[in-house]
Amino acid sequence: MSFAIINLTHSKFAIVDSWRFHALNKFAWRAVKAHTQFYAKTTIRKDGKDIDISMHRFIAQTPRGMVCHHRNHNSLDNREANLDNQDKRSHTLHHKANAINIKRDPNYIPESE
Repeated sequence: MSFAIINLTHSKFAIVDSWRFHALNKFAWRAVKAHTQFYAKTTIRKDGKDIDISMHRFIAQTPRGMVCHHRNHNSLDNREANLDNQDKRSHTLHHKANAINIKRDPNYIPESE
């Protein structure tokens, strides 16, 4: 499947499925750093309030209380095949398991899921 690039602030870009490009590119996306990674976000006005929306959660239609996991660990790769909605506990356990493997082997690369 082909992909497209959406330019963000901070000289970053998001990777999206090409068929989503035109709908997503209508928004003013920016790169926002959270912890050690950047995420694509935009702000919309709803009921008189500004609301931040993350591109990956928007694409995956992540329900409140769930986490949208990037399978390849690239937080700006927002292709549908790279996104997986998980409950918070499963997501935490996944990252703890990867952290243990990284500590054991500094050359460890997580497999694509």
